[in-house]
Amino acid sequence: MRTHAVTRSGNIRTSDFEQKIERLQKMRGNMGTFIIQVKFRQHATWQGVVVWAEENKRGKFQSAMELIQLMDHAINNGLLIK
Repeated sequence: MRTHAVTRSGNIRTSDFEQKIERLQKMRGNMGTFIIQVKFRQHATWQGVVVWAEENKRGKFQSAMELIQLMDHAINNGLLIK
């Protein structure tokens, strides 16, 4: 059973991602809930979008390290937009 539509390149379609965000936003963690869409994997790392579910704020990341920094910054400072 497929839970999402995937393009030929293997990317999740944006509308499907939006539906998943709405569903996942109802599931919360203690410190924060982040929904991560990895769009590409280049140069041995990830590129994509992260959504902070509690605040419905979004940010783009170009590496796994940047993703971790965005989440850390969001929890410590209440921000995600970069």
